[in-house]
Amino acid sequence: MHRLRSIALAAQPSLPYLRRLIGLALIVVLAWQLWYHGDLAAWWPTLLAAWQQPGAAGWLLAAVLLMPLNWALETIKWRGLLRVYWPAGWSTAFRAVMAGVGVSLATPNRIGEYGGRLLVVPAEQMGAVVWTTLVGSLCQWLVFLLLGWPALIGLLAEPLHMTWRLAVPLAVSLPLVALAIPLLWDFLMRGLETSRWGDRWPRWRWVRRQWLFRQRVRGEHLRKALWWATLRFLVYTLQYYLLLRFFGLPIGWWEGLAGISAIYLVQAGLPLPPGLGVFTRTELAIWLWGGTTVHPAGILAATVTLFLINLALPALLGAGLIVKTRESKTLKYANENS
Repeated sequence: MHRLRSIALAAQPSLPYLRRLIGLALIVVLAWQLWYHGDLAAWWPTLLAAWQQPGAAGWLLAAVLLMPLNWALETIKWRGLLRVYWPAGWSTAFRAVMAGVGVSLATPNRIGEYGGRLLVVPAEQMGAVVWTTLVGSLCQWLVFLLLGWPALIGLLAEPLHMTWRLAVPLAVSLPLVALAIPLLWDFLMRGLETSRWGDRWPRWRWVRRQWLFRQRVRGEHLRKALWWATLRFLVYTLQYYLLLRFFGLPIGWWEGLAGISAIYLVQAGLPLPPGLGVFTRTELAIWLWGGTTVHPAGILAATVTLFLINLALPALLGAGLIVKTRESKTLKYANENS
């Protein structure tokens, strides 16, 4: 037994190095995608040219300064849900969110967020972390429907020759469903909590126990999370608009924000890794604003810049936090078994 413990102890220090190698490989693959498909070689000259335009620097600096607010709002949203089960501190929640960003870069629709957050929280909180992350993602999706769906219908109404009698009900239909979900949530939870008709079936009793664990997240928690998700959506929508203006896209506030909201809704429905999502967002933006005086290279540069600010930089921080967390756990394991 002592020999097996010694072998396990000797193997522990290699884990951080393996994680570093995997992280480096993901970064290399992501850089390759951006360089060859996103024309990253042309991004830097485009950035420098835009920077030299009078008054343009303020647009870029404002977008950069909004990045910490973006992830602070995500942390607040998720921590509010997580604290229903576990009193996580701010620093723990923030480290978990950053770790989730780091792991999610190479996964479709950022499903790697779950695994990344699990890497920096206690193992016994796995169920709470997975469930609250899922609920937080649901809230963000509801915001896409609340704000992105009406914007999308507004943009498509003229090309599809929709009358206002069709466009208005269509535009408000999904937002009404999204607003009703927190109310339906409480109703469903109460119904399953008081239901006794399935007690004879062991499988139903297991499902009911699992649901009772999850029913601690109530409608009031969803409404608070939905509020923070809405603020976050507005922040990163504004960031994209600021970058489009920085690169010379001549659009007004409402036109730009409505178009960006619709783009985010469409992109959210495509199961792509964030790196490939850059190109999808670019194609949608070019289709939407391609008739303006801006060159498509400006739209591509704005999209790549947003990716670098909002995902690439936080992902590097998240990768470092993952390695640091695993090294701390390895050291703790060594001390306990020495």
